Amino acid sequence: MGKALQRYEALKAFGGATWDLSAIPPGRLQALVRLARAARAQTVSDLAGDRRLATLVAFAAVMPQIAAGEAIEVFDLVMGDLIRSSAALSVPYGKPIHMNRIPDSGD
Repeated sequence: MGKALQRYEALKAFGGATWDLSAIPPGRLQALVRLARAARAQTVSDLAGDRRLATLVAFAAVMPQIAAGEAIEVFDLVMGDLIRSSAALSVPYGKPIHMNRIPDSGD
């Protein structure tokens, strides 16, 4: 979970969420992000100047939201595992504990 949060923080540091990209059609923005996510760094580096800049700007603007969603998914998985494992420990032999059946300790 720590790596997912670190990735989010690193992407958020670019400040892309505050950029006004309303002039770029949403479909074009998503296409640029898909290219940036799928391509190797060398491939992006080999793009023509304007296209490389557009791809990197799109990536920096959109990826913090994607990384936040991924971090939330990881958190959900970890918490689900924790809840399941703690529930398994609190139920002896697969039977629920009923408070009215717990014997007094004699105190």
